[in-house]
Formats: sequence, structure tokens, C-alpha cells
Amino acid sequence: MGNELLVAYNALALRVPSIVIPDEYCLVLNPNHEDFSRLQFHAPVPFRYDHRLRRSEGSFPL
Repeated sequence: MGNELLVAYNALALRVPSIVIPDEYCLVLNPNHEDFSRLQFHAPVPFRYDHRLRRSEGSFPL
């Protein structure tokens, strides 16, 4: 499915909902897009998961 999406989808990025953080999104980047080489990446920011966000045992895949 991923390769098919990259071929059919003519955008630089696809915004998808985050499974970890409610109300946040992740970007799926298209390396085949003509502007991909113009992207600038910065150093990652540490992420500290707040275990209070975890749902009841067995219902969250973390």
C-alpha cells in the first residue's frame, strides 16, 4: 500500500493522525516528489512519553 500511495499521491507530504499523541499528526514524506531534496531537517527533539496518557491495560499498543 505504501509504494502505491507514493506513486499515486502527488504531494510532498501526507498528514496522518498520531497514534501516540491525541490531537497531533505525523507527516509521511514522499521521497519521489520533485521538492523532496529542498527539505531541511533539524536535530530531533527528545520526546518524553507521559504514561498517564496510556489507556487501560491491553488497549494501547505501546
